Order: sequence, then C-alpha cells, then structure tokens
Amino acid sequence: ETFLDSCGNLQPNTDVSSILCGLINRLSRFMEASQAHAELFESVGAFNKILEPVSRISSSLDQQSVANIYSAILDFTVSQKSDTLDRVDLVLGQCAAALGGLGGSLSGQASRTLKGILTKPLDIYSITELLELSSYPSVMHLLDNTMQKQVAVDIVEKILQKGTVISDVKKVESLFDFISLLLKPDEEDPVEEDEDDIEEEQNLIARLVHQMRSETNDIDNSFSILQLAKERFEKGGPLRLKHTMPTVAFDVLQLVKQCEDAEKSVKMLQYLHTIIDLISEVPQPEKAFKLYLECTLVADLKKLEDNAYDFMTAAFDIYENSIPDTKAQTEALAMLIGTLNDCANFGEDNWDTLITTATKWSIKLLKKSDQCKAVYSCSHLFFRKGEEAEASNETSDKVLVCLKRALTIAKQAQGMAKSSRGDVGPVELFIAILNKYVYFFDQQTSEEVIKAEDIQNLLDLVSNETSSLTASDDKTHNETVKFYHNTLRYIMHLKEKSPEKYASLSLKN
Repeated sequence: ETFLDSCGNLQPNTDVSSILCGLINRLSRFMEASQAHAELFESVGAFNKILEPVSRISSSLDQQSVANIYSAILDFTVSQKSDTLDRVDLVLGQCAAALGGLGGSLSGQASRTLKGILTKPLDIYSITELLELSSYPSVMHLLDNTMQKQVAVDIVEKILQKGTVISDVKKVESLFDFISLLLKPDEEDPVEEDEDDIEEEQNLIARLVHQMRSETNDIDNSFSILQLAKERFEKGGPLRLKHTMPTVAFDVLQLVKQCEDAEKSVKMLQYLHTIIDLISEVPQPEKAFKLYLECTLVADLKKLEDNAYDFMTAAFDIYENSIPDTKAQTEALAMLIGTLNDCANFGEDNWDTLITTATKWSIKLLKKSDQCKAVYSCSHLFFRKGEEAEASNETSDKVLVCLKRALTIAKQAQGMAKSSRGDVGPVELFIAILNKYVYFFDQQTSEEVIKAEDIQNLLDLVSNETSSLTASDDKTHNETVKFYHNTLRYIMHLKEKSPEKYASLSLKN
C-alpha cells in the first residue's frame, strides 16, 4: 500500500502504469501458485489495498496510464475463482470516476484500452450477470459514439450467439440502458446517420426482441417486457422504428395466440393496434397492412369479433388511401380477400359490409385480368360453411352473380386483347372460372343455383378457345393448354366419383 502511494510522487517522466501493471501481474501469478496464497490475499484485504491507492494517484497520471492500470486490475479481478462480480463493478466505477475526473475527450489509444475493459466481462460472465454491473454504462459513456456503438453491438451479438433469454423486466431495462445509442440518435451530438448502418444495427435489435421473454410462459411478464421495448423503440425515430417495431408486434401477437383469457387478449390486441398504427405512420403502409390482416385472423380465431372488425377496417383504410401502386394494390386485394376467406366468426352484418366492400374494389382494379381474378376469388366469400350453413352448404345466389360478372370481365379482356394485339387473349381466365363453377357445383346439395348446363357452356367455350393454342410453341400458351387438360382430368374424376350428378357433362379433349 505504501509502495502504491509512493508511485504518485515519482518523477513526471516515470512510466507509472508499467510499474503498477507489472506489480499486479506478479500478484496474480503469486495467487495462482496455491490456494494458501489466495486465502492470504483475502485475509489482509489486498484487493482494497490495491484499489484505494490507485484511485488516489490516478489524478496525477495521464489517460492512457489510468486506463492501463485499471485494465490490469480488472484482469486480475476476473481471474479470481471466488465470486467477483461486485469487485468488477467497483473497478469499473472507479475507472469511470478516474478517467472522468481527468477531463477532456479520450485519446484513441485510451479509448481502445477502455473498450477492452468493457469487452473483458462479456467473455467471463453471463449477460444476465453483466446487467447487474451498475457502473458498466458509466464507463461506456466515456467513449465516443462510434466506440459506444461497437461495444453495444458486441453485447447484442453475445446475447444472440449464446441464445441468452432475458426474462426480468428490470434487466431488460438495464440492457436498453447499456445499448441506448443503438436505440435512438444522440440528441447532444446529432450527426447525419447512414441508413445502411442503421438497418444492420436495428436488425440485430429486432432479433434481440425475441430473446426478451418469460422462460415460464408468463404472459403478463412477457407482455410487460414488450411494452417496455415499444416505449424505448418509439424514441428511435422512423429510421429505426420501421425495423424494430414489427418484431414487437409479432411477439405480442404470439402472446395473444397463447392467451386463454379473453379480457387479456382484448387488452393485448388493442395495444397491438397502437403498435401497427406507428408502423403505418413511419410510413410503411404495406407492412402495416399485412400486420392488420394477421391480427384479424388471430382475433377471429379468438372469436373477438369487434377487434377483428377493427383490424380489418384498418386494413381497408390503408388499401384505399395508402397503396397507390397498381401492382401492389392487386396483391394487397388478393391478400385481403384471402384473409376474409379464412375468417369464420363474423356476424352477418359485419360480414356483409366487409365482403361487399371487397367485391366493389375488385371491379375497380386497373387491368381487366386483375379484375376478373379478384371477382371470382370473391365468390368464395359468399359461400360460407359456418354454423348456419353447415347442414346444407347451399350455394348463395351471390356466388353465381360473382362468377357471371367474372365471366363478363374475362370476355371484355379477351375482346381488348383481340382488338389491340390480335391474339386470343387471356384464355386462362375462362379455365379458372370453369374451375370455380365446377367447385361450387360439386359443393351445392339441395338448391341448384349453378346448373350442369352452365358448366357445359363454359366447357364448350374453353374448348374452342384452347383449340387455337395447341399448335403454338409459345410457353404461355402451352401452360394454358396444360391447365385446361388438368381441369378436364379433374372433371373426369368427379364424373367417376358422382356419375349421376355429372352425367350430362360432355368433355372434349
């Protein structure tokens, strides 16, 4: 102790850090030599006798010397076999105080040494233990933003590599404090941010979210963690939020699926709505649209009609106002119709409103071929196999209306193709409509809305249209002919299965 104190009185040009580091390394080898030496070290309180004088003389040393000394002390501390986490925290705290007391920005070499000090515990302790080090963020904040981000990335990558699950809300909060510069821009030192760098960092954070959950399937605990995550991610701004918030949404959605309590499910679904609203405002309307549809399915599965309707109407709103691209609109409407088709628990009024709106939008698509596909897809929405229709599975008159409208649009598309390009047009539309007619004809039981005569007329129409394609070498034409032949084989199978029902149909190869 006396020797350590005297080091502060040496000549200014003396390399004090080399002397102290050498001493600490000798002490480390001495303790490793035998258990008795280690016990002696503990009995005389040698750890404090090293740390206290160093803290007193550090004000007379330069940054690099202080960093080197505390790096050696930390190496010495973590090498001990006994529980040393409290001592590591003490070393980090004194290191932060010593370097902070010197003032000024750290030199490049001192910063690299300090980064090594912060990295060392990552290799020795588990992340959950590391989060108990209250002094760790204090040391991190001595580094510049670039170095701090590097350490934060190291922490996140270590969690992902080890698959560590963080299930305590307070430890999650500590983790967010440790990696705060990854979660939001530095308001005190604003700089222009590179979007590629942000994307790479935020993809790590998005993966990290999956590691923050209850290990005992405690839904309340996991939900509290995700609420904290949303609160922190909101401060990151649009550039970060668009990468991280969808992960929070999906994880909350998983909790809803697991939850058997209706009241809790409603609460989490309402919270989900606020998350997706944020995503929509980033703006990322197409991602928000898909999330609304996914939430609709889950709410419908839980028989929470009000929530399902709210999500679906939010999806409708995005479709109508925020997806201007023609191709994206076509794809979005197909997803919307598919989602509705998978729902089974809407009441009659809400259901009629939704499917009528979807059908109206189908005929507003720009391309006739897209209109046709959307309209014949909507036909399934009018054919419900719910509790009311379970016994009879009757085909609604509106199914036939949809199919006839699709056929009319297909003929319009064909006429436009013939007049503008001189070809036969989209014959595959007629074949697809034929398949829909066959499907509903096969499903109906008591009341025959779709008749065999309708199918026969379509068969004749398609046969005439495809006859001109058989001699073509065009790949698209060949695929159309193959589609037609597969349809004929399927109808032949149905004729064998139900000969009386399909007896009047005449097939032409």
